[in-house]
Amino acid sequence: FSMEMHCVFFNEKFGSFTNVLRQQNEEVLVMAFFLQVPEDDCSCYQRGNRMLDPLVKVAASIKDKDTIALILRDDIVDIILDKMESTDYYTYSGSLTTPKYNEIVKWVIYHTPICISHQQ
Repeated sequence: FSMEMHCVFFNEKFGSFTNVLRQQNEEVLVMAFFLQVPEDDCSCYQRGNRMLDPLVKVAASIKDKDTIALILRDDIVDIILDKMESTDYYTYSGSLTTPKYNEIVKWVIYHTPICISHQQ
């Protein structure tokens, strides 16, 4: 895949992600999406995937691997709703992918990639 994207969600009752990390239960939902630049015969290859424009804009601000990019909920809702209609996903209980690797995550991994253009 060209890229993997994780959308991390938690209940606002915790106030912050730092407070969520203190929990012992599965309090975090991570939706994982694969993104793929297709062969040049795909309609997405030239025009791009307009649904991803808000992500592309935020991604331009990422300068190194430790940069955290926050995206507004309204900017990703179309992507998520589009994939939520799919039954092509895996789910399991697991951990965060960053240290301390807290085992508080319910993972949902969508198998079918999202089409992106090379420019995106």
